[in-house]
Amino acid sequence: MRDHAHRAYRDVAVALTWVATDPKTQTPKRMNELGPWWQAVAGTETSSGRYTPCDIEGDAHRSYPKGRCGACRADELAADDHTPTPAPAPIPAAYAGGANLVRQAAGLPIKEHA
Repeated sequence: MRDHAHRAYRDVAVALTWVATDPKTQTPKRMNELGPWWQAVAGTETSSGRYTPCDIEGDAHRSYPKGRCGACRADELAADDHTPTPAPAPIPAAYAGGANLVRQAAGLPIKEHA
């Protein structure tokens, strides 16, 4: 790990997670290669070595990278109305027709409904 002391903890954690979950990995030393795990963290760094924070004010947003803000996603989910659409009212004629089909199959007399 001392090979990556110059990198941000977050970047090393992302790369290590990628390498650890890749079935081709035999040893953690694979992290020293120039694999796709380093491209996964490349877009979030600025020249200072830190990621560009979310544009929205507030600590909940500023602690996430721009474009991948968990607080923004949580706000979207909270605003999304997941109220189910009410079922249409039952049609009495359909019930009567179904009941008559059952009576007919059972050999019972069919009822006339008004």
